[in-house]
Amino acid sequence: MVVGSMCAEMYRIFNSDGVRMLQFMLYLTEGLNLMIGKRREIGRNVEYEQQRKDLDDTRVDAKNLRKTQKDKDKRYAELEKHNFELENSIIDLQTRSMNNNLICYGIPEPNNDENVKEDCESLVKELISTHINLDTTNMEFVRAHRLGSDRAKKPRGIVVKFQDYKDREKVRKRS
Repeated sequence: MVVGSMCAEMYRIFNSDGVRMLQFMLYLTEGLNLMIGKRREIGRNVEYEQQRKDLDDTRVDAKNLRKTQKDKDKRYAELEKHNFELENSIIDLQTRSMNNNLICYGIPEPNNDENVKEDCESLVKELISTHINLDTTNMEFVRAHRLGSDRAKKPRGIVVKFQDYKDREKVRKRS
């Protein structure tokens, strides 16, 4: 009976202290689990805050890109307008520079087998004096030359740039 009472005493001690120990261990385990949960939650919160910061940075970058693109679009429109104005200015200058020009057609070309340079200025002055009956002694040309390549089957026209617009108009009106 001594063994039985000893066993009973151990059982009682174990039951009372063991249960408290088990309860304490369960309490510690629950606390540990709560701490692990909080740690995970904190980690998620930190990750969330980092993602939120990254998202805010991305929004700022997108806003800056939109502003930059808007500025570039505005600059492109200004350049397009300026280019259009320059093209019109060039066309205007080209037409003004051709204002004193006349083109004479039907003047026969010499056989140019020896590659002798043709005096187009003399040919035009002769045409004006004989066919239009104008005095060409005071008429000056800036230049006179044939149009196109010399491979043409028919005589090429001669472009004449008059020094004086009034002389050009006299010839044009009389022809």
